[in-house]
Amino acid sequence: MSLSKDQIDELQQDLINMKNDLKNSIEELDSVKDDTGELTSIDNHLADSTIGMVDREMQIAQNIDRREQLKEINDALKRIDDGTYGICIETGQPIPFERLKAIPYTKRLVEEEEKVNQLTPIEEQLNAKPQGHFEKPIGEVEDSKSATFEEAESHNEIERPKQMDQPIDGDVNDNHKLNKKNSL
Repeated sequence: MSLSKDQIDELQQDLINMKNDLKNSIEELDSVKDDTGELTSIDNHLADSTIGMVDREMQIAQNIDRREQLKEINDALKRIDDGTYGICIETGQPIPFERLKAIPYTKRLVEEEEKVNQLTPIEEQLNAKPQGHFEKPIGEVEDSKSATFEEAESHNEIERPKQMDQPIDGDVNDNHKLNKKNSL
């Protein structure tokens, strides 16, 4: 079922309001440079500086997320102008009004969005083994674990150097005489 003109107008207004809120939020985050109130960070304790850096990194991450959402909102507004708003870009089927009301910038049906979210990221495809990957199938995890423990145990067996019966330079008595002579 296609969206009515009133529904599209309502969703367009929602998108415009979201866009304005995001723009204000982005501008606010951009204007925050260093809110420590300090003229210099030289006298600050490392922990204080670190907290400030973490806060700033979080602001940057939030700003990136907001810019991405702003892009999606602008794309949705363009789709309204093009007459393609409310149509799934994957299937061409209409997106229900309830979904658009919840996420007005969405461009996919729920099922299609779930498929996209389940796709393996390219970084994971490029890595030989993702973190936490087992060599053996899940049914053989116990064997894999025991092999790992056995391998670790083998590293604990340290070969000790053999005791030398004689010093490298000659007779034990010669070294004893030399040490006695040097102490005089």
